[in-house]
Amino acid sequence: MGTRSNIGLVNTDGTIETIYTHWDGYPEWVGVILVMNYKTEEQVKTLLSFGDRSSLHGHPTAFDSYGEKGEDCPSEKWASFEEYDQAPKKGAEFVYLFKDGTWFIYEVADDYTLAYIGVISNIKVDLDTTPKLELPTLV
Repeated sequence: MGTRSNIGLVNTDGTIETIYTHWDGYPEWVGVILVMNYKTEEQVKTLLSFGDRSSLHGHPTAFDSYGEKGEDCPSEKWASFEEYDQAPKKGAEFVYLFKDGTWFIYEVADDYTLAYIGVISNIKVDLDTTPKLELPTLV
């Protein structure tokens, strides 16, 4: 079973455009890929132009989009955040919305409404606390 998510863009006029992603929608995967690879509105628009997808990768291409497989699954458009907040989200557990250079993360409640989690603003790798691999001693 996948961890489903919606990925979207909040346009300057307040409208929202979203796509569905089936696999690995949790912040530690989709969230990290978004903040590291989709940093501009143009990159997000390109990603959305391919429509719904089975998974997300670091380069906005049709690879893994349902359109690539012959299905018609274009992005969805919403008149406002309030309208999107009340709408079904194709079973998504997480929603990522890009606005003004920032990725906002929401968790989806049972009634489809969004609970704000936070923003993805920085990815830090602290090598000093990375677990060390212990190798067996060879005799």
